Amino acid sequence: MNRRQMLSRLGWLAAAAALTACADEPAPPTVEDMDEVGAKQVVARVARLEIGRVHKGFILTAYAEADGVGWSRPQLRPRTGMVGPDGYFEFDFVASPAAPPKPKGGKLPPPPPPELTQKLRADTPVSDALLQNARGVRVFGVQAGAEIGFAAAP
Repeated sequence: MNRRQMLSRLGWLAAAAALTACADEPAPPTVEDMDEVGAKQVVARVARLEIGRVHKGFILTAYAEADGVGWSRPQLRPRTGMVGPDGYFEFDFVASPAAPPKPKGGKLPPPPPPELTQKLRADTPVSDALLQNARGVRVFGVQAGAEIGFAAAP
């Protein structure tokens, strides 16, 4: 075996060893795994929606309020992934609630006042193809939602 062949084989062995080492590492967490860790909940109220045109589609932006503070990772989650029978594409506005308070000095801190709310914003891309036959979009909260209806083409 000449030097070039030996170096080539060593390169292949190193690559195989690296792939084997990577196979033993845990896979990065998926969105579903993250949801199990900090389960997302539908927020209280959706105040308003905006939709803007971007290259190859739209961006849907929703503004909402959640009861309490400490909410994170707001998201617009499609209800079915397709336009419903009434022609509307529907989303739930979800977010991760605050972690439960940790005791300090053996006592739990007092809960926040019930009238305290947190404003949230979530954006999601929506393709042209998905909205092609839609009459509008709706985003739901537990107590209130919002919708945008599209004007019919002349």
